[in-house]
Amino acid sequence: MEESREWESLRGLVEQELRGSQAQLAAAASGEDALQAVAERLARQAWAAMAVRAQPPLRRSTWRTWWLLRRYRALSLSGRLAVALVVLHRWLAAHRLHDEDVQALLEHQWLWLTVGPGDSFDAWHEADVPLLDTALAGVALPQSTRERCLTVGADADRLALLLTYTVAIVEGSLFSAAHDEESLRSLGVVLALAAEDGVSGPPAAWFARLLRQDRHGWGVSLSAEELHQLRARTSV
Repeated sequence: MEESREWESLRGLVEQELRGSQAQLAAAASGEDALQAVAERLARQAWAAMAVRAQPPLRRSTWRTWWLLRRYRALSLSGRLAVALVVLHRWLAAHRLHDEDVQALLEHQWLWLTVGPGDSFDAWHEADVPLLDTALAGVALPQSTRERCLTVGADADRLALLLTYTVAIVEGSLFSAAHDEESLRSLGVVLALAAEDGVSGPPAAWFARLLRQDRHGWGVSLSAEELHQLRARTSV
């Protein structure tokens, strides 16, 4: 019954967005501000339509996550990865969970932000990172990591999903063009999973150097010092 009420609420939001879009389109004969308002409304409409098509019905917190995800759309794949990494660090801190293999994977992903073409890519890609294959395969975490989760009351299966969708933001496009929508969806899953435990995403302004307008969606490569400054700002 509760799911049915939430579902009807989402459908009502979609219908409201459609009516509002039609009204604003009619009023937007001129003026940049009006056209911007229409663009934002149509973006909201698209997310709403996606929610209605989703199965099973989204929880209310998940719906809010997809709604807030639009603030990260201007970020590159590297920027979205950085957002997900901050969320993961916050999730681990909230559960007081420290695992060396998890930490090694996060450090490896942070280094992606400094990778450029050539030798630096090869070194990064060929690095021996224990949990990377686990995350890419989307399988259960090793027993030692699961036991640490159990000790602190953290959900090991949720952590596995957080890691899988975090690495997918970049790894999903690694040997092809940047897959903008897929990376955004992966980030959305990370945000939604973390939100279930009360962990929120950071401000998009922290990652203003990492925009999708650069390098065909990949974003600029940071220097080691720039990465250090970024991590200092995000407290990770």
